[in-house]
Amino acid sequence: MINTHHSSVAPPPVPPRLHSSSQGAQPVLIPTTMLPQGHSRNLMRFMVALVLLNLLLSMFGFFYLYRNGTPQSKQDMPSSYTGAGPEFSMQKQHTEHSHHVEKRASHRVFAQMEFLRPTRPHKSHSGHLIWNIKHSKYSIPHVNYYNNSWLTIEEPGHYFVYSRVTFSNGLHTKTLMNQVQLRKSTTDKPRVTMQAFCHTQSSLCTATAEGLIRLEKGNQLSVWTEDVSLVNYYEGATAFGLYNLL
Repeated sequence: MINTHHSSVAPPPVPPRLHSSSQGAQPVLIPTTMLPQGHSRNLMRFMVALVLLNLLLSMFGFFYLYRNGTPQSKQDMPSSYTGAGPEFSMQKQHTEHSHHVEKRASHRVFAQMEFLRPTRPHKSHSGHLIWNIKHSKYSIPHVNYYNNSWLTIEEPGHYFVYSRVTFSNGLHTKTLMNQVQLRKSTTDKPRVTMQAFCHTQSSLCTATAEGLIRLEKGNQLSVWTEDVSLVNYYEGATAFGLYNLL
């Protein structure tokens, strides 16, 4: 060491510092570089946007699964129904038209029936209208048809039933009837459960009957009119339907 008090030699210069004091204390052995403040803000914004995007995608996925990923109800599952007797034989005869029959569009029983034009339309007579199975839709096996003119209910409940019959004949001026008949079984005598009337004073008239009916298993419904030859079958002018209200 040089003693400056007794020597004329100038003291050695002070070594330069790595960083100025304005930048704060810095490590001596491993110096680091400071990131710009603007870059840190951009990185933070990107991370926040990424978290929000993941949250939105998770909420959308949950909503989609809630709306479309619910399992089928028990009533919508395929049924192992095996019929017997006249109803099953009639259903077997029309297997070639099975693509016109819907099993169940929802969890409720329904039927949308159309009628078949008679082979001798000009013959005046009363009777039950015949189902057009090829263009009808109904829930199988909860609703079946029987003997061409009857629908058999296999699931009890309260049903909204409607029957619309349109008549067309300008030569007669008389009151015509749309009658919904109900019987408890194939051997029971039919009784009137709903009916409507219209007058054929004009070229067309429509009689519509509708109401809420309690139906039990095995009950059958049919539509009867006093003059089948006057019924108009054009584009759904005459139709029948039911819907289970549970």
